[in-house]
Amino acid sequence: MSKKRLKKYSRHPYLQKRRSGIYYIYHHQLGSQIRVSTRSRKRAVAEDALKLYEQDLAAGHSPVAVTLTMHTGISKWLEDRQSPRNGLKTSTLSGYKTFAKKLKGALPPRLLVRDFCREHVRLAFDKLAREGESQIQVAKCQTALSQVSNFLIAEGHLSTNPCVKVAPAAQYEKQVAMSLKEYQALLAAMEAECHQPSCSSSVEDLKDLAELCWHTGFRFIEWTRIGWSDVDFVKKTVATRSSKNKGGARTRRLTGSAFKILERRRKHQGKVFVGTSARLMTEWRRFRDRHPEFADARFHGMRRAFVTRIHSKLGPLAAMTLAGHSSSAMLDLYTDASQVEWDAKMDVM
Repeated sequence: MSKKRLKKYSRHPYLQKRRSGIYYIYHHQLGSQIRVSTRSRKRAVAEDALKLYEQDLAAGHSPVAVTLTMHTGISKWLEDRQSPRNGLKTSTLSGYKTFAKKLKGALPPRLLVRDFCREHVRLAFDKLAREGESQIQVAKCQTALSQVSNFLIAEGHLSTNPCVKVAPAAQYEKQVAMSLKEYQALLAAMEAECHQPSCSSSVEDLKDLAELCWHTGFRFIEWTRIGWSDVDFVKKTVATRSSKNKGGARTRRLTGSAFKILERRRKHQGKVFVGTSARLMTEWRRFRDRHPEFADARFHGMRRAFVTRIHSKLGPLAAMTLAGHSSSAMLDLYTDASQVEWDAKMDVM
């Protein structure tokens, strides 16, 4: 029998070094394998821990609870956070206590640590979301649960962290297309600010950006990346570069209204909108703070309105091409049936 198989079936405790470099004590008891961390990468320290472990076994003490539950593991993690670290001041426990309470409410009370897997993590996230927790709070609870798992790994109760490859479920909310009346009111408010003496160039850029998004269906971030070298004023096309799931790199035909705006802003070099997208996004937030009636307005609503207009006038193929969609299912999500011009088509039928 090989040395490896002899260790596997041995009833006596033995040391084994893992990939992290930490020595663990392995012991088979009552048909289960028990693993205890020595918390040391030094062989001499690990051998001393092994001797203490064997002394506890000889005295009849159970060194590790085989039936350790996740609730108990969370409590042990909370105690570990409270312990002093290298003489530093103990960290506040207000946040940790809150997360420990939420995690205990999301996990089954009789769930054993050895049975803890990614399925339980997913169910815990779903339960927190059903109870009304925000996505930010669910993400913070995921971080806390990952810390608990890492603590249990260091203690030798877990082999891997099941929280690493589990993400909170995205809560999809379909956005509606911006109506023509809302767009006209938004544009009028921006023009009123542009005529003020204290108006900055960011407000003027924001107004032009809103008009371009309304007449082209481009995303907000796409217009902030486009340079004048990407614009072909002869063919009336613009070259855009996006990630593969957003259409990738392609050349797009623009409407005449959009090119009137570009002619007004025409330059020979640089970007269409100087600076980064953060500058215009900050100005957009400030504008909505000054005008609370547009608090629910979104640039993505302008894109949906453009796709809806193209779909109703030129058909689904043109809408998919101009929007950069690869499937009709995505086109159905973008099209707002409440804004499709049905009346003119119904009269000729």
